[in-house]
Amino acid sequence: MKLLTTITVLFIVMTGALFAEDIEVSGEVVSIDEITDSETDTEVLQARIRVQNRDMIEAHLCPAWYLEEDIAPEDEVTLIGKYGEGGEFKVREIVRNEVRRDIRDELYVPLWLKTQLQSQHHLYNPEDEVQTDGTVEDLYVETNTSIMEAKVKLESGETVRVRLAPDWYLKNQLRIGDEVEFIGDEVEEDGVIMAREVRNLRTNLEIALRTRQGATHWQEKTDRKKAAVPTSSETPGRKKQ
Repeated sequence: MKLLTTITVLFIVMTGALFAEDIEVSGEVVSIDEITDSETDTEVLQARIRVQNRDMIEAHLCPAWYLEEDIAPEDEVTLIGKYGEGGEFKVREIVRNEVRRDIRDELYVPLWLKTQLQSQHHLYNPEDEVQTDGTVEDLYVETNTSIMEAKVKLESGETVRVRLAPDWYLKNQLRIGDEVEFIGDEVEEDGVIMAREVRNLRTNLEIALRTRQGATHWQEKTDRKKAAVPTSSETPGRKKQ
């Protein structure tokens, strides 16, 4: 109830954001700090960015867990957002390593609040698996699931959505323009293919994402980390023999 109330208040307060245009800036991360966001009363990341004209801006991002992968000094990023009344740059979208991540919606309501209210579970059916190939046209993090998805153009000319894994698990093993082969099950209500395995033809890597029962490999890896089991030798990709 508290989260719902917060979102409602933010919706009303931020409606004025529609009347100003977004600004896009690119630059290098100089430092990262954690601050308390006064609007949501949550700990969020604040990044100092040196933009192309050498000016410094203070970018207000989101909680670290929502980014899935750590952002660090010397990272090159592109930010889309607006300046707040206090001079801070409120980020609506961040692009890093060719991957887009939405942080706030068009009214600048924080999406991490919505994520806390949503949980989507889909049953994976190995009997309905399809195997196909195509070219990666876009990579992005789907806001409702916090999972990276790819838009893949098939040889037929059709473009399909392929649900992959958290970007920290993929470790930049896919890029826009890569030719890929994938096996997965189509989720009818979403119109998305839930990939079990992806093969990148550029690197000849096979990336295991899920078991035939639909269990995610990254959850297994997270559980092992929580149990303090060493995982330094593990990698989600392997060379195809």
